[in-house]
Amino acid sequence: MVSLRKWEGGYVFHPEDPGGETYQGISRKFNPTWSGWEIIDAIKAAGGGTLGMDASAPLRAAVHGFYRQVYWGNLDLIDDPLTTWLIFEAGVLHGTETAQGWAQISANAMNCNGTLWPDVYVDGQIGAASAFAINRCVKQYPVEWRQLFEAQRVVSVITSTTRNPKAEVFMVGWLKRFKG
Repeated sequence: MVSLRKWEGGYVFHPEDPGGETYQGISRKFNPTWSGWEIIDAIKAAGGGTLGMDASAPLRAAVHGFYRQVYWGNLDLIDDPLTTWLIFEAGVLHGTETAQGWAQISANAMNCNGTLWPDVYVDGQIGAASAFAINRCVKQYPVEWRQLFEAQRVVSVITSTTRNPKAEVFMVGWLKRFKG
């Protein structure tokens, strides 16, 4: 989770962020019942500021638990740690179903019409069949799988900023995090 913090930051309330108030990428708007908000509100009320938030062990535990529960899912089925990280990190930014769907699409695109491993149904849910295909693909074509996966991310953020030009303020940061 330490590497994720590099991209998601600490406490942020950016006026152009559709998620509004966030802590380490967890949006109060989209996750209002997250247990960490009570801790953050107490730290803010006590005048602890962001340093107080960053020093809070209970808040770090709440963040870790949130990401594990909401974004990790079946990623333990993926053998390669970098591939697991890429799918997880993409899920945080783009949504888990989107990221896992891109992983499935990338594996299907590299299977030589099903001759190397079977196509998987692209449903945005990594289960045993998807994990098998992704693991086989990444073992045989690690660089190419990552290229296909990251290309889908780039198209997604271009589409997002085309629909919402105010989001362009985040483009450079998004592209930097796509390096894997």
